[in-house]
Amino acid sequence: MSILSRLIPEGAATRRAREIASLPEGDLAAWGVSRAELSGLARMPHEQIVRMERMAHVFGADSLRPEQQAEIARACAGCFAHGQCRGALAEEAGPERMGFCPNATTFRQIAEG
Repeated sequence: MSILSRLIPEGAATRRAREIASLPEGDLAAWGVSRAELSGLARMPHEQIVRMERMAHVFGADSLRPEQQAEIARACAGCFAHGQCRGALAEEAGPERMGFCPNATTFRQIAEG
């Protein structure tokens, strides 16, 4: 489970904002995000975050460090292949069919260690 999915349960905007506001600056720095950026990423639709985590799993990139999660979330937030992503994940396609994903290279590198 990613940092984002822990912070962003559906319908919890107020709690999410309080949690982000209470995070120590050192944690944010370690994750490679500012408080404002994390707040923006936290507005990603829950369904998109779930797809991001599922896509990581497809590639075998299940152990993501917080700073990797932030990098991946940035790419996912700017992605326009939502339909293609949903379809490929619904078909349980393998990594060879996920080349459209802006995080494909990152996921492969993480999986390879």
